[in-house]
Amino acid sequence: MSGAVRTRLGPVDQIPLGEGRAFLVGDEPVAVFRPRSGGLHALRATCPHRGGPLADGLVDADLVMCPLHNHQFRLATGECVSGGGVDDVAAYTATDEDGELVVSLVARRAGCTLVPSDELLLQATAFADAVSAPAAGDDLSAPVPTCGDWTVRDLAAHLGRVHRRVTATIETGADQMLDRDADVPDGVPPDSRDEVATWLLRGAAALAGTFRASGPDRQVGGFGRPTTVAWWERRQLHETLVHRLDAELAVGLEPLADVAPELAVDGIAEWYDLLTDFRSGSRRVRGSGETIHLHVTDAPDGEWLIRRGPEGVTITREHVKADVAVRGRAVDLLAVVTGRAELGHVEVFGDPAVAQDWFRVSALG
Repeated sequence: MSGAVRTRLGPVDQIPLGEGRAFLVGDEPVAVFRPRSGGLHALRATCPHRGGPLADGLVDADLVMCPLHNHQFRLATGECVSGGGVDDVAAYTATDEDGELVVSLVARRAGCTLVPSDELLLQATAFADAVSAPAAGDDLSAPVPTCGDWTVRDLAAHLGRVHRRVTATIETGADQMLDRDADVPDGVPPDSRDEVATWLLRGAAALAGTFRASGPDRQVGGFGRPTTVAWWERRQLHETLVHRLDAELAVGLEPLADVAPELAVDGIAEWYDLLTDFRSGSRRVRGSGETIHLHVTDAPDGEWLIRRGPEGVTITREHVKADVAVRGRAVDLLAVVTGRAELGHVEVFGDPAVAQDWFRVSALG
């Protein structure tokens, strides 16, 4: 992570809604876009086809079109969707911090082939950016409404220690995840507010390095039973993603503004995989035959059918009519599924009480 460049570029409103503007961040030309649908997105500023200036292209909710030859790129990932053998462009993290534009020059995609440990580092960087925002407070005492009575410092300490516990679990060969109070190296965040972000990134980088050095199929300690390194890699990616959401909500940043829909879809899938593995038969989630259908509107393969029966719950990936259907963008559905947002952030067709009760009993984390 030492190569990350985090640069303040002036007021956000220097970029008119629905347009882009070009900046030089270090030696990198970066185009930052402000679509009318909301959020900020940053891409490498030149089209890989013939060097067209992407900042001057037409911008809609999800895409920018190069002004020279009309090649189109996804704002969230830099993926070229117009074909013709044109390469993708690098995408970066852009955030609005109290009206100021901040770009983190860590590539979000390299040809859209990032492995989970790379994506983990990107989400940890965004989490650290939120922790560093002025609204977090001089002593990081701002409350985190989605995490009970936690402050931003409590949230940062939790995530930083989880990363270190998983690292130590794998490196020591423990037969299950180390206890919450385990003595792990560098396990206490520094007192200085300015050093907490560095501490967070140091722990995330160590964890990613451990994942890379270990074979994905290696058996390691998990939640009370053996699992694989690949399982932990996915689990920690989404642990970091959801706590990034907590931090951004706490400090007033637009939540998950640059997160690709496909990543949010996998976040929902991983959340329900955990529920299926560990709580599908618990009394809390049982029902009397209620069915709930979830449908992501901005990515493929984003559908789930939840059936609540007297013996437990089953969750399948299929398109079936249900008692209630809940539709929305992947990041909005992720927030609702994990208990970070209310139903007002998505569309509900059918009895909202059925959906509300499901999200109440299943959003534990």
